[in-house]
Amino acid sequence: MNRCWLAAALTAAGAVSSGCDEVVDVRNRAPAIVPLSLCQAQGSTYFLVRLTDLEEDRVDVDLVVDLGDGPRRVPSGRGGDGLGGLSSARTPDGRVHRIEWGAPCPTDTPACTDPCALLEAPLAGVSACAPRPPSLPARVTLIAVASDGTAGTPVSADLPLEAACPE
Repeated sequence: MNRCWLAAALTAAGAVSSGCDEVVDVRNRAPAIVPLSLCQAQGSTYFLVRLTDLEEDRVDVDLVVDLGDGPRRVPSGRGGDGLGGLSSARTPDGRVHRIEWGAPCPTDTPACTDPCALLEAPLAGVSACAPRPPSLPARVTLIAVASDGTAGTPVSADLPLEAACPE
């Protein structure tokens, strides 16, 4: 029998003078991100990631790479699903997303917006930006942040490069 219900029943009967003062503190669990691979399509490079979250919250993702000069944030390109407000699922299969690695602006395109300028507030400890390099790194660190600000555990992985992106 529930202690609060029992205390309320005894209070109503006059057997106990105090009510139930227990408080239940329910916290949101952080989302999880699983890096799957890198793939290339039509001259663009994409990260394939799986997102799971017990509450199925929308998830913001930060991608961090180390290209030999320290950790740097990865900007998103115009293709793929972007870095913010991604759907998640509570099942182990989660939701798979394709995030384009933003390339630097070509020097002959003045109307191009630098993808690094589009990144939101700096990630703790990582302020530098890493537009897509000519050769891809073998290891990346990924961080998923729920829409309520709950950050998941950073995950580092060696990512295989797939010949083509799955549809």
